[in-house]
Amino acid sequence: MKNKWIAALTALVLSVTTALPAQPGVAWAAQGVTEEAVMHGAVTTAEKDSNADGVTDNGFVYTLSGNTATITRYTGTATALTVPLQIEVAGSTGTGTSGSGTNASATNKYDVTVIASAAFAGNAGLTSVTMQGGTTGTGTNTNNSNAAAGLKSIGARAFYGCPSLTTVTIPATVTSIDTQAFSDCPALTALNVTAGNQRYVSNDGVLYEYVGYNAGAVGSYNTYTLIQYPSGKLSAGYIAPASIANRLTAIGQGAFAGAQALSSITLPESVEIIGAEAFRNCSALTSVILPAKVKSIPAYAFSGCSALTSVTMPDSVVSIGEYAFQNCYGLTTITLPAKLTAISNSTFYGCSKLSEVTIPAGVVSIGATAFAYCTSLVKITVPATVTSIGSNAFLGVNGLTMYCHSGSQAANYANSNKIGTVTTYTVRFMSDMGTLISSQEVVFGSSATAPAMPERPGYKLTWSSSFNNIVSDLTVTAKYTRVYTVKFVDKYKNKTKTVQVEYGEEADAPNWKMSGYVLKWSKSFSNVTGDMTVYASWKDPKTGFVIDKNTKKPAAVDKELTKGTVLYRVTSANVQNPKVAYVSNSNQTALTVTIPATVKIDGVTYKVTRIEDNAFKSNTKLTTLNIGANITAIGNKAFYKCKNLRKVKITSKKLSSIGTKAFYGIKNNATFYAYQSKLKSYQSKLKKSGINTTIRLKAIS
Repeated sequence: MKNKWIAALTALVLSVTTALPAQPGVAWAAQGVTEEAVMHGAVTTAEKDSNADGVTDNGFVYTLSGNTATITRYTGTATALTVPLQIEVAGSTGTGTSGSGTNASATNKYDVTVIASAAFAGNAGLTSVTMQGGTTGTGTNTNNSNAAAGLKSIGARAFYGCPSLTTVTIPATVTSIDTQAFSDCPALTALNVTAGNQRYVSNDGVLYEYVGYNAGAVGSYNTYTLIQYPSGKLSAGYIAPASIANRLTAIGQGAFAGAQALSSITLPESVEIIGAEAFRNCSALTSVILPAKVKSIPAYAFSGCSALTSVTMPDSVVSIGEYAFQNCYGLTTITLPAKLTAISNSTFYGCSKLSEVTIPAGVVSIGATAFAYCTSLVKITVPATVTSIGSNAFLGVNGLTMYCHSGSQAANYANSNKIGTVTTYTVRFMSDMGTLISSQEVVFGSSATAPAMPERPGYKLTWSSSFNNIVSDLTVTAKYTRVYTVKFVDKYKNKTKTVQVEYGEEADAPNWKMSGYVLKWSKSFSNVTGDMTVYASWKDPKTGFVIDKNTKKPAAVDKELTKGTVLYRVTSANVQNPKVAYVSNSNQTALTVTIPATVKIDGVTYKVTRIEDNAFKSNTKLTTLNIGANITAIGNKAFYKCKNLRKVKITSKKLSSIGTKAFYGIKNNATFYAYQSKLKSYQSKLKKSGINTTIRLKAIS
């Protein structure tokens, strides 16, 4: 090694200067770089081992193999560390054995291609690490001029537990990163990957690996694995980025371990694999929903997630590893998947708020200390399928009652360990094909709960026997019976009811009512042999009026309706006698106007019984007026100052009122026509209305 005073000096230089980036092909001397700066890594194209003793002048411990070097440990004091591209060994023979060279005049260069497992693990001084490498083949060692320069492999837990490490830069040359290389670094906020890397990518500081990588087709990738979420990121939630989400299939070992700010993690449905320790010690995590394709929850997966209150596991899960939920102090409930076959050792160790657990049928073993120190656990239901319960499975659990089958292994275990028991019976639900769907342990006199069953269009599900008031073991089989759909429809009142009816049975009709009407159906439904629709009709027994599926409902009273150029207003919404008033006519140039007896709008025929106030006021074009047979009232000033109106024909025999000045100011000597029986009555009403011109009245011939 260089003299100690030089090492001290280089440490001082590093503390006050910023490391210069490596410039392949540019001589250090041209950049004015001092020997001390080179030694301490300010420019780290190569690290020197002046004594050829397996430790570089700046503290990189290494081994040699052929023409490459592996960094196995670091004894230096740098905080912002750059891993060198090469190691220059003085007097090295290049045989691949660290420190074995005898030729003091020879100097050989070895490409740094590997960082060994745990090489920097626990280094308290590191704050940032930059690893070097390009894609163009620069910086090769003297013994292998065709080898591409740069780091290739990072070993398992290489930087594990570096408490001050905040950022890491991974070069484009890296093709392998072993498990938990950057796990449990509480200050780590970003893992960056240099552009051009064909295996790894960083998104928002999170490290992903391309899986299904095709080396022969650049840019061809299939799926992703989340390798490491930086433990020190301050985000409260994780959601997979859109560019990755639908191809993210795996969460690596320890991927989220120690991420203490995360309270929620949303995994896309594409995820199938979760690695061991994946969420260990995520102390703020409160709930997790696992995707439907996940089949296994590995060892220590959620260990130490002290705030976790609920976990939703899909039915696809068949195994849960040891210590998977150890010390999840906040976990209050857990629903175990139906296909589970074993509870591993210490799976729920220390879940002190867990109060009740049901072990699914099919589980054959409960491991040692599986529920140890679950101090709030008061009820556990154990099926008869369990044949083995490990030692101290319920250590430290007081006041526990075990619900189990009489004579079962669980009952024997409970008796031997002075655990209270409640006897249960097994209810087995079978499919119509004879396969077991679910099995439940039910307390004497209680009822079982039918499992969710797939729907079969055109069939009704029933069970072979009742599963209420269970007093013994019971097997229940599903039955699918062919059924037909009967649909009851009241189009007038906009009501429907659909019932399923077995072949030859009578449908259960709805008990609909409408005041003043009697309900009738369009067809019989007493012997159903196929799908059918039955329509309601309503008959007024007093008038004989029938409301059927073709009857339209009148509009509400005072609603305005338009037909052509005429505006009407609804005055009666009675389905048997709907009425409207004639409000106005937007055609102001018509010479002749007919007020119809009825008008059909939206399928409803209304009687026109009134002409509204001011309906034709000051219309100077109107000359001839025909008043329909259902008019009973003419409003005030309805035809006021229609000065050219000279002929009025009233075909209605029901006209009972003519409003004030309804015909005031019409043409002098205008002629009114009415039926002979109404001439005198209408003449009197016209005079009383305040008409001011001479008129003539003639009978309709």
